Parts: sequence; C-alpha cells; structure tokens
Amino acid sequence: MSFVLLVSFTSNAQIISTFAGNGVPAYSGDGGQAVDAEIHGPSGMHITSGGDLYFADRYNNVIRKITSAGVISTVAGNGTMGFSGDGGSATDASLNSPVNVTVDGNGNLYIADMGNNRVRMVSGAGIISTIAGNGTAGYNGENDTATKAALNGPSGVAIDDSGNVFIADKMNSRIRMVDANGGIKTVVGVGIGGYNGDNLPSSNMVYVNKPSDVTISPSGNLYIADTYNGMIRKLDKKTGKVSTILATFARYPQVGPNLLWTNRPTGLDFDSYGNLYVSNETGYSIVKLDTNKIVYTICGGNATGFTGDGGRASDALMSRGMGVAADDAGNIYLSDFDNERVRYITTTVSTKNVVSTSAKLNVFPNPSNFGRFTIDLSGVGNVSYTYSFTDVVGRVVCTGTGNAGALKTVSMCQPDGVYFLTVSTENNKWTQKVSVLN
Repeated sequence: MSFVLLVSFTSNAQIISTFAGNGVPAYSGDGGQAVDAEIHGPSGMHITSGGDLYFADRYNNVIRKITSAGVISTVAGNGTMGFSGDGGSATDASLNSPVNVTVDGNGNLYIADMGNNRVRMVSGAGIISTIAGNGTAGYNGENDTATKAALNGPSGVAIDDSGNVFIADKMNSRIRMVDANGGIKTVVGVGIGGYNGDNLPSSNMVYVNKPSDVTISPSGNLYIADTYNGMIRKLDKKTGKVSTILATFARYPQVGPNLLWTNRPTGLDFDSYGNLYVSNETGYSIVKLDTNKIVYTICGGNATGFTGDGGRASDALMSRGMGVAADDAGNIYLSDFDNERVRYITTTVSTKNVVSTSAKLNVFPNPSNFGRFTIDLSGVGNVSYTYSFTDVVGRVVCTGTGNAGALKTVSMCQPDGVYFLTVSTENNKWTQKVSVLN
C-alpha cells in the first residue's frame, strides 16, 4: 500500500466553445476569424500536427481550413455543386457534397467527394485530381485501377504509413483500399449490409452496414464506423480479422448519466495517447473509449440542442455529430452539424498550493473491488472536511463530509474506471487518484 501526500491540487475540466461558424447556414468569412464565418453542414474533419483544422463544409460544396490562429479559408471547391477541375487549382474545382477529409504526412489533402462518387486529392501545390471512382454510383473495378472503379457514396477516408488509402464505400457496405500503385480492392465487407459476427476466417467474409468513416490507430490497425450496425469495428493488421470494439449497448462500463452511447457512429479519430473518439449522429454526442476500454460521454447525449459554450462539455447540448478530430494536446474538435458550427473541447487546469507539510491522506483499498473506499486524513487535528469524487472528464459523481482523525468509509457505486478524490478542509486541499475494479 502506497501513501500519497500531494502538495498541490490540480483540477481538470473539459470546457466547450465554438471554434467556427456563427450558426447561420450560409457561406462567408474567408480571411477572417472562423467564429464569425458562415458554414453549412460541417462534416468530417482532420487536424494536422501543426494545428491546422480541415473540415468538409458539405452544403457549401467546399473544404475549409482553420489555422491555429483561428483564421478560416477555402482550400478546395468553388462553391458550385458539380464535378470539374481535375488537373487545375483545387479552389477552381467543383465538388458535390463532400463529407470527409484527411491529410497525409506530405501535406496532400484527400476528400470523400460523396456526391461525385469519387475520392479526390489536393496536392501540397493546390492541384486537385481524382484517385478513386469513375463518377458512376455502383460497384465494380475490383483489383483494377482505382479511377476506373465505381464507388457508391464514399464517406470516409484514411491513410496508413505505407501510403494505402482506405475508403468507407458507404452505400456498397464495403471498406476499399487504394494501394500505392493505384490499384483498388475490398478489404472488409461483401456488399451485404448487415452483421454476421466477428473473427471470421477472412475480413472479406464480414458484413458491415453502410460504414461512414475509417481511421488508423497509433498501432496501425484500421477502425471502422460501422454506422448502421451501431458498432465500431477493428481490422487487425497482423491477424487480418475483424472484431467489434464498441456496440450500441456498450460492452464496457459507461461513465456518466447516459445508459446507451449511440446507435449511429459517424466519425472517428485517435489522440496521441491511443484514446478513440466517436461522433454520433443520432446519439447527439461525442464518446471517448480510453485505453482501458472504458466509455465516456464527453459531450451531449441527452437531447439535441445548442447550449453550454463556456461551460463543461459534459453539460452541453449539441446536434448531430458528423465528425470529430483530436489534436496532439488532447483537445477535441467536433462537427455540430445542425447547429452550423465546429466546436472545440479543451482541458483547463487550475492549481492551488497546499500549506500543510505534516498532514497525510490515505485512501484504501486502492483499487477497490466494489467502489468502497476508506478515507484516513491525519495530521491536521480534529477538523471537519468535505470530499468529492470526480471522473476523468471532471464530472462530480459522489460527495460527502467527514472528520479528520476518524476513518470514513465511502461507497461510490460507480462503474469501473479511474476517479479523483478531493478532500478539503478550511485551509487545505488534497487529491488522490483512485480506481474502481468491480
């Protein structure tokens, strides 16, 4: 048993604010601050290591970029729905309902140009081209040149370290891959929308149902937003098998007030720590699956609406979540589709120094098997204190009072996970991390 005395107290809260869009469904604002701009149907997004956020401004038929200084611009699309411009400047080209974007390590931008049934690429020099899809909605071209193949509603795109481009071919209920030589093949799915189990002998035997997005984990595995199955699936790069990581009726303990996490995942991204974030269309929420396989609703989830800017993300309301991105610092960006905004969740930290040098806070057992902890605060005399347990997103889950020098037994009645116990007297504060393992 280790005893921990902290001489400073750190409080974390995830705060939500608007990053882009003034709520008016229109197109304006390039060259100015993104929060003053008009956007229409913000969808899939990607943030670079340099802090530039790209997102699909779907109904404006453009791709827009927001710099780390908050300035917005258009980087692809002329605002006219259609198909044109390959071989020329991306801002002179026509797109048709673009719904997702990603950027590779060389600065090339990839667009799921859904209405054109194509995946397009904008080079670092700003020149646009088609890399997959012949413009016809359908399915053909397996093991052929990708630009000769038919796609049907491509809605997600991801790139691995080898330069393979993965496409969520939504209406074909397939995940397809364009290799470095420009050939295309199906890597998950058989074209039948449904669910027929996990860990089948081949990923080409697995059913998926209108997948909306794909992303690559830090370990190189492919994750799939299996939207109409209400699942997150993983294609293991070593075994080649598909498994279910998260499902509508969460298979992992749920932290927070929501009993169910989603039934239509639409967007995926990993942070640098390996935590997975999911945007939910009909769940009106952003969900986090951490590396311990614990599920957290970090924003929304109770109803659709627009509230909460400037406050805790866990208390905010949002509309349909159609995209999510996580930067290297752990900040989260989300597409608040019907509210015509891109919103931003960040962690703020405040510190209060503790004067006492003789007091000791002991909490045991830790981990606790049933959420029952004993608090032992000594060295401060016979004074009263308050205590509170918070989860990792700053939500208070249990509070109470006690007297220093006397043992206090507390029952949290919370799911498995990591929590933070804060004990406060009139003059001092201590905190300690505790774990519940039921």
